[in-house]
Amino acid sequence: MSFSYELSTDGKLTTVKPKGRILDISEAEDMIQEVGEKIEAGSNKLLFNLKELDYMNSAGLNMLINLLTKSRNNYGEMVLCELSDSVSKLLVTSKLQNIFSIEENEADAIKKLN
Repeated sequence: MSFSYELSTDGKLTTVKPKGRILDISEAEDMIQEVGEKIEAGSNKLLFNLKELDYMNSAGLNMLINLLTKSRNNYGEMVLCELSDSVSKLLVTSKLQNIFSIEENEADAIKKLN
């Protein structure tokens, strides 16, 4: 399955729903650019719902870290929710689960960002 995403903005909150697999950062360039533009426009609270992200490797982790940094540099925050088993294992293996705020579902993630 190739990579795609849905993006929606409501005030300062940008919700991103990546789908498929991230094997190379070039697959997610459009999403990275669009999210970056939202952050710079003041939508600096990011919610990444990863329910439909089947797989990602270090390129996907790098993307998430860069967007987290960009959000925080603009006085925002990022919360990940509904992680697939493979993404959750990757975060634990790479010891990055403590870097990201992770919630079980989208409602809890929104509460954490507000």
